[in-house]
Amino acid sequence: MNFEKNIIEDLTKTQKESFSEKKEKLDSVKDVLQEKFEQENLPKDLVLEMINIRKEIKDKIEEENFVDSLDESVDNRIKLLMAEIYNPELKEEAGEIEEIIENKEGRVEIIFKDGKKEVLGNNETELLSSLRLYFDSYRLAHNASKFRANINEIKSGIIKDSQDRKLNFYSEKEKKEEVLSGLQEKYEKAGFSEKELKELIKFCDLKDLDDLPIHEIKIMSKIQDIFSRFMKGDKAKYIGLSAALMIPAFIQGYAPMLFADAFKNNTTDINQIILFSLASVGGAGLSALIQKQYKDFVNKNYQKDGGVSEFTAKNLTEMPPNETKKFGLETVKHRASEGRNSYENVLNTFSFNILPAVTTLTTSAAMLYGKSPILAAGTALASGLTITLDKYFQKAGRFWEKERSAERTSEQMAKKLNEQLNAHMEVILAGEKEKFFNEIREFIEKEKIAQSEKGFFKVLEEAYFRFANSINLTLLGVTSLLAGGAPDKMIAAVLYSGNFNRGIQDLLSAKRSLLRSLRNIMQMELMFNGYAKEEEEKEKDRIGISSIKNNDINLKDVNVELDNKKILDNVNLNIPSGSMVYLQGASGAGKTTLMKIISGYYQPSSGEVKFGDVPVENIKKTGEESIYNKIAYLSQFPYLFDDSLRNNLKFGLKTEIKDEQIMETLNEVGLSKRFNNLDEKIFGGSGDAGKTSGGETSRIGLARVLLKIRSSDSKLVFLDEPTASVDQDTKQDIAEIINNEKAKRPETTFIVISHDEKFVEMLDCSIRVEMERGKIIEK
Repeated sequence: MNFEKNIIEDLTKTQKESFSEKKEKLDSVKDVLQEKFEQENLPKDLVLEMINIRKEIKDKIEEENFVDSLDESVDNRIKLLMAEIYNPELKEEAGEIEEIIENKEGRVEIIFKDGKKEVLGNNETELLSSLRLYFDSYRLAHNASKFRANINEIKSGIIKDSQDRKLNFYSEKEKKEEVLSGLQEKYEKAGFSEKELKELIKFCDLKDLDDLPIHEIKIMSKIQDIFSRFMKGDKAKYIGLSAALMIPAFIQGYAPMLFADAFKNNTTDINQIILFSLASVGGAGLSALIQKQYKDFVNKNYQKDGGVSEFTAKNLTEMPPNETKKFGLETVKHRASEGRNSYENVLNTFSFNILPAVTTLTTSAAMLYGKSPILAAGTALASGLTITLDKYFQKAGRFWEKERSAERTSEQMAKKLNEQLNAHMEVILAGEKEKFFNEIREFIEKEKIAQSEKGFFKVLEEAYFRFANSINLTLLGVTSLLAGGAPDKMIAAVLYSGNFNRGIQDLLSAKRSLLRSLRNIMQMELMFNGYAKEEEEKEKDRIGISSIKNNDINLKDVNVELDNKKILDNVNLNIPSGSMVYLQGASGAGKTTLMKIISGYYQPSSGEVKFGDVPVENIKKTGEESIYNKIAYLSQFPYLFDDSLRNNLKFGLKTEIKDEQIMETLNEVGLSKRFNNLDEKIFGGSGDAGKTSGGETSRIGLARVLLKIRSSDSKLVFLDEPTASVDQDTKQDIAEIINNEKAKRPETTFIVISHDEKFVEMLDCSIRVEMERGKIIEK
């Protein structure tokens, strides 16, 4: 689509302007109709057809976001409408019409299937023109309406994502870039260019975005924060190793002087050349040795108590499940990985890039100035040009926009791949293999383009650095002549100036690398939101599970909202200690969420949950006194780990148990014949066709729960669809196992979710709780 001013004007019209234009076109239609019918209003059947034509236009715009013109299908309907207005009897003969055309004379001609033709008069042609103008004004109005709706949708999404910390801004400019990205996604297929979309944004009211926070990256302040948190006790060693790395840099900065002196007074001193070679090789060797020691130091610092490894692991562990769900598992993994790697990159950038570059710059500048102030001035002038070029190309090359685009595309592709691969069997058997192929291919291509554009800046950077070096050599030639043109001065100019200019370039690249790394660290920290630190402080004041006097469960006015949807609605429930509770209700009624709230896995949006008269939030979550040590949980789809059968069954146990006990439990759940080797490797996931069937996975889960109940004397047992994927005989066995276990533990509370009424009838349930749309409707 070519950039045209009228397209911008059409899309940015207000609702009032669009309505005024539609009314004007409709009035012209009415004028023609008044002459035909001697009244303004059309017959109802024709009015209905006009509404249907408008609906077709609207539906297409809703689907495609923008329609450039009325398509042939709509135009044919308009022609037929005109013909029916001209001759109402044609409505009954509509099936006999082959087509309606406009002949060479511009007259409307109806061609019937039997070959007959009827040419309409000027009035009908005028009516057709008026109808087209009217429906086209409707198209324009709805294009503008859809554009306003899209802008509001994009703004709302940006505001919500910013509030949820999924989207973070580091400059005001990035807000408009995010709006542009949203518009590109919606209008890409319509053929809008980036230039057109940028023009459209100028007409948009983006004041709603003004209050969104800007997370300014203050380089020195952020680096100081990183050092204070992760370098405790290691600062002196880090500084010492970083300082040691400057020695090779100093040698490499001084070495050119030895080479230049080899050609003093129009002579060649071999000894000086040998000294230069030894200094260069020695500097490189020393640098490699110190770098090895530095790498070992960083690895130990990373792994120490309180280090980055512990920080990341703690935050990932303590991140609330609803927050993980909100960000998406792939985004969480991506940001955590980028953040922790960026920490090391910050240290490396200082030690390997900035400090050596500063040392080389200082040494080269001093030596060059000592040789010739004129040569030093020429080098400074060339370096100034390099800095200016860098600023220009960073802006023109849209460095940060491409960084954000590459990050967004990578996260989207990882999410889509994970989704598609997890549903691989469903995709294939649903006959959606080709669609799956096309979607994956599209995402791979998008990511490749985004990464290529990001990588292109590096190519651009190298190109303008080469250009700057060429200018530098030209200036050096001129200044060298001014300095006298002696060989030693010329060599000094080339070598020291090259070192100095390379140092400037290294510093510019290092600054970008630092900003990128610090941004990644901030992205990770904003996602973590200090949950681990907050949880650590809360845990200090929590009481141990052994201090709880009874196992009564009490929920008062509990509400849970996820993604602006109410999952639990004002739930009030009392469960006496030792009950066997049956949670009943349709899928999506809120049963599993209620179970997660009772266990403390989810926190309610409002209301209170108590276990033994103590708020669940105030009971310890870690250590020997953790509430989770006294909870046994059987998921609807038990998760198996890539590990041995033994370790899968011992998962969650805090005390050692003998293999004989494990085998007895396997026999109890009917798996002793299937598994007679506890070292057998189990594939990860919720059951795997190559190793365990759905029924076998359910039984392994039940065995795991039984072992947990017996070894830890569980006070609370959750069974979520315990008979999923098992046959009728197995259901009876499971019911008997649960009843026997409950009989042995009268003080333990069992909470069961099941859609299988016959199975529930086999259980000794004392309480039935029925749920519907997040509410308890019967107890």
